[in-house]
Amino acid sequence: MRKITPITSFRNGFTLIELLVVLAILSILAAILIPVAGSMRNSARLAECTSNLRQIGAAGMLFSNEHGGRLPSSRLYNSSEDEEDPGLREYFDDDERHSVFSCPSLEGYGKSQTYTFPLASTSNDWGPTVWLPMNKRQNVEFPVETAWVMDGRWLSSGPWFSTSIVPSRDDLNNLLYPHDDRQNVLFLDGHVEAVFLDELANPRAKIWTGREL
Repeated sequence: MRKITPITSFRNGFTLIELLVVLAILSILAAILIPVAGSMRNSARLAECTSNLRQIGAAGMLFSNEHGGRLPSSRLYNSSEDEEDPGLREYFDDDERHSVFSCPSLEGYGKSQTYTFPLASTSNDWGPTVWLPMNKRQNVEFPVETAWVMDGRWLSSGPWFSTSIVPSRDDLNNLLYPHDDRQNVLFLDGHVEAVFLDELANPRAKIWTGREL
């Protein structure tokens, strides 16, 4: 009867071919997973930014209801008791550095307030270089189409994020489009959309002015 000799030792290490196969597999997996992880991260930031703007919108509506239709100023992180520039700070734990005031996609800029307030008015004459606050909700003819708060306008000369934007060419050039070349925009009716450049490029568009011009 043939005697079976037990195996008492194994080959150590891998051959070059085996190592190359493993590296090739890892490279393929990395090529698949890294873009997916990046896309998921961007989607999470977009969702968080959308949530921030919706919270700001809800607080702004409460403020408006409590102040006869008046809207908060562009300095959203100010106190609501500030007569000239009323903000929403008390609606967010009385904290001007609350995370709701900053888009997570713009955290690399190191600023605690990154959102921009587009200035529009239906009760005053409008001009591309005139500071006009959108001061009464009931004066805006098209709230579903009128921008209220959006992702930041960056002023590199500061450097800081402007709290407001007059719809002019120079101001529009400073928008950052942080969400896959889109701006997150809170509209005056409370809904949020990710808006592309071509929808914001015209400074006389309804989205900026709140009315037909």
